[in-house]
Amino acid sequence: MQYTDQQPTDPLTFTCYMATDGQASYTLYEDNGATQAYLNGTFAQTSITCRVYEDWAAVEIEEQHDAYRPQREWYEIVVWAGGRVVQQRVMAGQGRIEVRL
Repeated sequence: MQYTDQQPTDPLTFTCYMATDGQASYTLYEDNGATQAYLNGTFAQTSITCRVYEDWAAVEIEEQHDAYRPQREWYEIVVWAGGRVVQQRVMAGQGRIEVRL
């Protein structure tokens, strides 16, 4: 996106390109994009960690939305590992999911 509100961010898609038996993590930073309220802590951070095991993957989503809450109800999770791909939609706030590869 080039600017805030260019397009909806619900659902937000996290795509994990993984090696077999691998682990990756990422933290997404968001604020309202219109004010300097972030200087006072008005922002959100969403961390995602993906761990791939033999034939399944664990995905953890940790939301830190104290002073600013993104308008999001769903996440789209896509995991690529060992030539296989799995896609699953999960509700925001769910935390940890496990998917079969």
